[in-house]
Amino acid sequence: MLWPDHCVQGTKGAKFHEDLNVNLAHGIIRKGYNPKIDSYSGFLENDKKSETGLAGLLKSLNVKRIFICGLALDYCCFATAMDGVDFDFQVYLLADLTKGIDLPPGNIANSLESMSKKGIKFVNKNSFL
Repeated sequence: MLWPDHCVQGTKGAKFHEDLNVNLAHGIIRKGYNPKIDSYSGFLENDKKSETGLAGLLKSLNVKRIFICGLALDYCCFATAMDGVDFDFQVYLLADLTKGIDLPPGNIANSLESMSKKGIKFVNKNSFL
């Protein structure tokens, strides 16, 4: 499925929020360079061959656990979480900081079930207070 253009490089829709301190980042991962395929995962393009560099960056920093949140639970967050497990990370989904699309209807429930079966843990922001 190809979605309408969004987060297009060089446009306002791709800018970081002004309150985000990117000086604390170890790297910025870009995805979605092939205009013929959508890119959901933070780890792999949808061809499931082209890596974004995220796994290598995280492993170079000795990261073992990743926490995922954002848009969309049943597409980008789902794909990133599933690929994260495949790259041998412990994966946690911050469910209360994530919003799904649910197209087709039932896609969110199916995604949650698939993530649970793969060993992805569900937490919320209060888990860390």
